[in-house]
Amino acid sequence: MIQFYQKQNGFGGNGEMKIDTVISNYKSLFSNETIEVTTEWKNLIINSSPDFIYSYDKEGRFTSANLELCKALQIEEFEILALTNKEVGFSESECIEWDELRNRVFKTNAQVISTTSASMPDGQIHSYKVFFTSFT
Repeated sequence: MIQFYQKQNGFGGNGEMKIDTVISNYKSLFSNETIEVTTEWKNLIINSSPDFIYSYDKEGRFTSANLELCKALQIEEFEILALTNKEVGFSESECIEWDELRNRVFKTNAQVISTTSASMPDGQIHSYKVFFTSFT
């Protein structure tokens, strides 16, 4: 599963931009050239995003996290892998909310869109429009 946390005032300002759209828009700028979308290229886009992009497994453990999320959590990417939201330091109520949303995605195999906020170790409260999408 991948979860895409979109900052309210992030990419495009409308809370609706997704990585596939970013790739499509980028490709259209270079229509005369062939652009091969490699894993390295996708990682560059994901890690250049001002948004939080990460994935969980079915048990709620992080399987990836982009640089922006790691900065806000004040943790290195290799340190977050296999941790749960609780182990990263989110509040009990935040963990319950995200677990319910994540479980709904796994049960229905459908995208769930929600709005939420979270206090982060960087001292800020981040507000998001959240896209939860299953890729299982």
